[in-house]
Amino acid sequence: MTHPLRQYREDNGLTAETLASSLGCSKATISRIETGDQQPSPDLAKAIRDATGVPLWSLRPDIWDAPSEPRSAA
Repeated sequence: MTHPLRQYREDNGLTAETLASSLGCSKATISRIETGDQQPSPDLAKAIRDATGVPLWSLRPDIWDAPSEPRSAA
């Protein structure tokens, strides 16, 4: 499964270097986040969310919960 951050980059034609530069981090940091070898700090996760729309829960599921599935009315 492709990491949502990588999917965003690919969908928008961005390199890891370009995204990293806009976020003030290194290309290696972006690469490690996308491979799951590193989690972004809470501040970097928020910056990524603000810049890309990638949800916080997909960046740091240990801190932010995924939205609940809406219950269907029966």
